[in-house]
Amino acid sequence: MEFNEFCKEIRDNIGEYLLGYDFEDIQLQEISNDNNDNYMGLVISRANSNISPILHLEGYYRQYEITGNMNSIMKQIATEYGESARKTDSIPKDIFDQKDMYFRNCFVRVINYERNKEMLQEVPYKKYMDVAVTIRMMVFENEHGIGSIPVTHDKTAQLGINEKELYNAALTNTEKFFPVRIQKLEDVIRMYDSSSDLPDTGIYVLTNMQMIGGASSILYAQDQITELAEEHGCGFYIVPSSTHEVLLCPDNEEMDSEMLQRTAVEVNEFVVSDIDFLSNSIYHFDKDSMEIKMELPDPQIDDRQNQRGL
Repeated sequence: MEFNEFCKEIRDNIGEYLLGYDFEDIQLQEISNDNNDNYMGLVISRANSNISPILHLEGYYRQYEITGNMNSIMKQIATEYGESARKTDSIPKDIFDQKDMYFRNCFVRVINYERNKEMLQEVPYKKYMDVAVTIRMMVFENEHGIGSIPVTHDKTAQLGINEKELYNAALTNTEKFFPVRIQKLEDVIRMYDSSSDLPDTGIYVLTNMQMIGGASSILYAQDQITELAEEHGCGFYIVPSSTHEVLLCPDNEEMDSEMLQRTAVEVNEFVVSDIDFLSNSIYHFDKDSMEIKMELPDPQIDDRQNQRGL
C-alpha cells in the first residue's frame, strides 16, 4: 500500500476506533514545519474545542511497512489521539485571545533563516547571525515535553500587541522557562550510552535544562560562556549543531575552524534531521570582547546578511 493510500485508509476508518471520544470531523492536511519540512497530518477536530490534535502519519506508515498490521496502527493512533485530547482539555479555551497570556507565556526559538524565508514573512522575528529568532507561545508543559504555537503578525495585530515589547518579554521568559545547561560532550553522550568511554575532548554542549530547542540559549548564555572562557583561558568556536544545542569548542591549537565546519556540514547532511537543522556556519566567542561573531559563514549560501546580529 502506497503512502497516500495508507493515509486515506486511516482517515476513512479511524472513526471506528474513536467511538469513545467526542470528535466532529477527520481530515488529512499537509503541515509545514520549520525548515520547510512538510508532513501529512491527521486532524481530528472536536465540537467543543478550538484546538485540534494533529497526528503525524509518516511514522505510522513506516511501522505499517514493517508489520503490515493496520488494526494495530489504528489502535495506536486512537491511543495517541486520546492522550493529545487530554492534554488540550487542560488548556483554557480563551487563551489565544488574551493579550496578557501572550506576554506571560511567550518565549523565543531559533531556526535557520534561509530555509524559512517564506514562513518568516508571517511572523515577528529578529535576525541573529544566519538564524532567525522567532516568538512562540507555550500552551502546555508536562513530563513528556511542551506544546507551543508560533506568534504571527495577524495575531499581534488582532490583539494590539507591540511586537518589540513582546520580543523583549519572550527573551526574558525564555531564560526563566529554559535555564542554561552546559555539559562536557562526553558526559552528554554517556547519558544515552553509559558504556561509552570517551576521552576528554574539551568540547562542551550548550543547551537548556529541558534539552528542547536549546540552541536558543546562545542568546542569553553570555555569562556562562564567559566563565568557561576564563576557566580555559581561551575563546570558543561555536558550532550550531541543531535547534536543540550548540557545541562550544575551545579556540586552541587543537581546534581548526575550517575542519569544524567541514564536519558540521557532513553531520547536518547525514545525521541531523531536516526539521532540527540550524546552520552550517561557525561562530566565535572572543574571551576579551566577550562577543559572539560570525567566524565562517555557511559555504552553501552567499548571504551578506550573515554578518548581521541582534
